[in-house]
This record gives sequence, structure tokens and C-alpha cells, in this order.
Amino acid sequence: MAPANPCGLALATRARPPSSATKLVVVGGPATGKTTLIGAVSDLGQITVETPAPRARATTAAMDFGRVGFEREDLYLFGTPGQDRFRFMWDRLAHGARGALLLADPRRVADSGPARVFLGTRRLPFVVLVNRFDDAPLPTPRQVRAELRLPVTVRVLTCDARVRSAARRVLATTLAHLRSRTRAATASVPPRPRTHRCGHPLTPPHQREHQ
Repeated sequence: MAPANPCGLALATRARPPSSATKLVVVGGPATGKTTLIGAVSDLGQITVETPAPRARATTAAMDFGRVGFEREDLYLFGTPGQDRFRFMWDRLAHGARGALLLADPRRVADSGPARVFLGTRRLPFVVLVNRFDDAPLPTPRQVRAELRLPVTVRVLTCDARVRSAARRVLATTLAHLRSRTRAATASVPPRPRTHRCGHPLTPPHQREHQ
């Protein structure tokens, strides 16, 4: 039963416009903030699969999942594990992803190198996020590019992954970057010539006029 309306006013509910779904894989070295970022931005709460860490009385994240709602778009985040023993999961988690967010620790940027190589092997477009840590100065974008051997077309961003608003801005920027790359790739493909049903190319108009 619907709750009573003490003011006697009709309550209108606005339906959310239909959304498209985009999958983004979050990769990086161990302890770079992947779990923290997904937990900070996910609208559904965070789903983390943990497994006991070897030789330690603790657990480590084997996979993270979250969903972020933007206007007309739902972003599904899949966080990969950073440990080498879970490397076999990277391909499975990245399957069907439109792009990636590569996290790096400013104190040890090179530790995210294997994840960067993985993205290059899969030809998956990505944006680099250098996570802010209280006790570490931020490297310059040029230093990050040199450490990870990045082309100039890859964007390098910074934010504190614990701050929801900052992390959402990074994700929005990542989506916009992926869209622009998709448009550029589509524009660079020459159109296929139209053909007759029999398979022969259409005769250009200037040739038809002289026949």
C-alpha cells in the first residue's frame, strides 16, 4: 500500500531514460587502489571476491565489481587482481570491455607496467590514473609516460581514489576519451563502394552521362 500523502498533493515519479551499458576493466599493479576506487563510486555497493593471501594472515581481492550510473549510460566496472598468481583472470575479466582504466601508485609507477603491456597486447584503449597518496609526491605526466612507455595519445589523470566525486569525474573523462577514440577510428575507415546486386561497382555519374 502506498504511504499517505499528508499534503494531499499528487506525487509524480520521473522514469529514468533508457541507458546503454558500457563495461570498463580496472587494472594496475598490486595495491594501487583498484578496490578503493570501485568501492567509492559504485551505486550498488561493492562486490569483492577475496582469497587468502599466501604466507599472511590476511586476504587479498581476487576481483571487484561495481556499477556507476551516468546520464543515459550505466558503467560496469570489473577490477582485476594485481598479484601474478591471478594473471590468468585478466583475459576473462577484460572480455567484452570497451576500454580500461590503468591505476598507478606514484611511488612505484613501474609496478603497473605488466598491466600496461596486457592492455597493449589486447589493443584495448585506456586512460592512466595516478592515485594520490598522502605521503607521496605526484610524478609529472611526462615521467609517467616514460615509466610506462605510453604514447602521447594516452591521457594521464590524477585523483584520490577514496573521494567519490573525484573518482566519478575520472570515469566520466575516461568515457568521453573512449568515445572520441571510437569516433576517430570510425572516421579513418574509408567508406566501402556501393555495388549492384550482381557485385559490379556502380558506374560513376560522370561516366554515365557520356554513355
